[in-house]
Amino acid sequence: MAAAYLKNCLENPVRIACGLRLALFLLLVAGPLAYANPGKFFQLTRLSENVFVALANEAGEETANCSFVVGSQWVCVYDSSQSAEAAEELVRLIRSVTPLPIRFLVNSQYRGHHTHGNQVFLTQESRIVSSRQARLDMINKDMPQLQRYQQVLPDSIERLKKDLRTTPAGPQAEELAKELARRERIQNQLNSLKLVLPEIAFESSITLYDGEQEILVASPGRGSTAGDAVLWLAGQKIMFAGDLVAQKTIPDLEDAFSREWIETLLVLEKMKPEVVVPTTGAIGDDSLLSETRQYLTELRKTVKQYLDKGESLDAVLQNCQLPAKYKNYRDTDFYPNNIEKVYRELQTEALTIGRPAPPAKQP
Repeated sequence: MAAAYLKNCLENPVRIACGLRLALFLLLVAGPLAYANPGKFFQLTRLSENVFVALANEAGEETANCSFVVGSQWVCVYDSSQSAEAAEELVRLIRSVTPLPIRFLVNSQYRGHHTHGNQVFLTQESRIVSSRQARLDMINKDMPQLQRYQQVLPDSIERLKKDLRTTPAGPQAEELAKELARRERIQNQLNSLKLVLPEIAFESSITLYDGEQEILVASPGRGSTAGDAVLWLAGQKIMFAGDLVAQKTIPDLEDAFSREWIETLLVLEKMKPEVVVPTTGAIGDDSLLSETRQYLTELRKTVKQYLDKGESLDAVLQNCQLPAKYKNYRDTDFYPNNIEKVYRELQTEALTIGRPAPPAKQP
């Protein structure tokens, strides 16, 4: 699927005017135009005349960037954020730019920080779009997970309250109070959450047209999840890549397919984007694609070296340390989980191709 998608893209090249290239160069050098007065969740940033990014405030409660493209007749939004409250702020930001109807909302994948604001866009009469696999994952993964959270959160909150009452004032009590506030916030979000599924689901890609504006939404291969979708503005060489890229952040591989993710990134790199917008962190260029691919490639190579020696998972976790160049990245606590995920992936791959991995050494 990735090869066919790439062939289609490369057979339809788009010539970019020198003025646009200069504008994009200045964007990367000087930074995008940020609007004043960031909200509780987002800082609105302008990429071009009609393309905007709501960057998640690092000190705020939102964890994911959202974006929107303003056409001649309607607006297309990429991801709805993790809560109704954040999505309402996102709609207000859109309304500060244009009164045009929000015709389409694209969910880049199934997880909550991309989809849990969907319900707000029902009031905008938006049509929600995702890959078919992302829609299935919302049903088969996110819905059961939400039900589990609703069952366990009340008891966990009560335990935290009890621990807080018996903990002396100090750093430990402060941490408990922060965690209690976080879980109570999640509970409030869950109580008001209505999970809204996409009504348009595509297999590999869909193109949206608004006059001369062409928006390609594509799922070129598995990666961070089985159903990641990017939004591609070929005329401006701008790519919204969701969780397929990470800006100075260790990616979460819980739902990932690391080998195929590398292949998917290679497909996207060959499209030669000049601006790449990640879910987490600052806007960048195509180096975000290659840097994420390098992290995955190095991780697989390192874990495979241990696996080929017959090392157990416990031994790998004990001996495999986060490389120094990633020490200042966000979410470094994902690294041990990523090791375990890749270890099990490589075991499965070895069995699939008929070359079983050496038996693990007993600890």
